[in-house]
Amino acid sequence: MIQTHQWLWPTNDGLPRLPKPPLLYWLIIGSFKIFGINSAAARLPIALAAMAVVAFTFLIGEKLGDYWRGFFAGLIYLCSCGTALLGRVIMPEPVFSAFIAGAIFCGVSGYQRRRGRNLWFLGFWICCLLACLTKSLLGLIYPLTIFIFLGLFTAKRVCVSVDSSIGGISRSSCAIRAVVHRDRTAFPRFFAAIVADRMVGTPTFVFQRSGERQRRPVASIVWMHLVWWFPWSVAILPGAIFAWRKVIRPRELEFAEALPFCWMAVVFCRF
Repeated sequence: MIQTHQWLWPTNDGLPRLPKPPLLYWLIIGSFKIFGINSAAARLPIALAAMAVVAFTFLIGEKLGDYWRGFFAGLIYLCSCGTALLGRVIMPEPVFSAFIAGAIFCGVSGYQRRRGRNLWFLGFWICCLLACLTKSLLGLIYPLTIFIFLGLFTAKRVCVSVDSSIGGISRSSCAIRAVVHRDRTAFPRFFAAIVADRMVGTPTFVFQRSGERQRRPVASIVWMHLVWWFPWSVAILPGAIFAWRKVIRPRELEFAEALPFCWMAVVFCRF
């Protein structure tokens, strides 16, 4: 982008790289402009995004419980194997995760607070839009699906301001439509395939174009998450196995308990 002065489409060896939205590249370019072109400047946005995820994890845990719940939630995420290994790799996932966590935090704050609720929901839609510009349309699908499930499985209805929701959907859809129209106009033949395969992602229950079901084995998904959360997965599994009655209670789930379960369910359904 710096060499060609083409700021709208990421390029690789002179060819457009459409599956990747441009926000991460813009952040890296801004870091290059300030600190010069070097590996540390390229990794700086990723490191800041990882720190933002830890901060949002703490804030979400504090909102759902208390200070110590948020503290240990952020500590578990910070000390996990996946965070330590992938937090230094230049990839859109850390920035994407930061915006998703920010959207969840804004949604929880808007649910709990009546004062300034419209501003919190505005922040929710802004984070969703930035997540879409970082990785894919999943930045909008993930948070919406999480809160829809949350509203279905909790006794208390998730209160959403109608005006802010409609306005947020309208603003997000207008921005996404602008990006979609840009790519579809410039590259009409490849746009449909890119949206189906990379930008939206095909869930496991949808057939691919080849007619075969491209499904990742469940064992590999479980193993991947166990490795990601190591060593905390080793500490949590015994309690989940031998004391499951204290984890999954027979009574109806409350908001603070249902949110992590809905979050995990949406992520696992993606695979």
